[in-house]
Amino acid sequence: MIKFYSPSYKRAGNIDVTKWLDEVVLCVHEFEEKEYRNFHDNELIVLPDSLRGNMAKVRNFILEHSDCEVCVMMDADVQYLGYFENGKVHTLNPKELKREIIEWYHQAKDLNTVLFGVNLQSDYKFYEKTGQANFLHESAKKWVRRSETL
Repeated sequence: MIKFYSPSYKRAGNIDVTKWLDEVVLCVHEFEEKEYRNFHDNELIVLPDSLRGNMAKVRNFILEHSDCEVCVMMDADVQYLGYFENGKVHTLNPKELKREIIEWYHQAKDLNTVLFGVNLQSDYKFYEKTGQANFLHESAKKWVRRSETL
């Protein structure tokens, strides 16, 4: 039902998301396929080199070639997903992440929404009770921690 995809470009051997999410499918261009296979055991989707430089076309290609009901795309430099509760950081393990995504998926489906995302802000001040996100369902108050080195 859920499948995770990570478009990656010139990051073979340096992909943070594979360190905590083993089952992520790496999506790489033809010219890099061999290098990625040398560094990673993950399933690969090989993107045509003609799509280089156009992330919209890359993401559409992934969607067109995915074989799942829930397609989750995340950048290769994502170190973890987490949330704040009582001012403390809680990271999600892959099992918890899948449970949350299923919940988000059903919420989005109920709202006739086919595309949604999570916030990349890891500063807890953005999630205080007085913040603008106050109206959001608690499961939507998640964030992504990305590598500082790009």
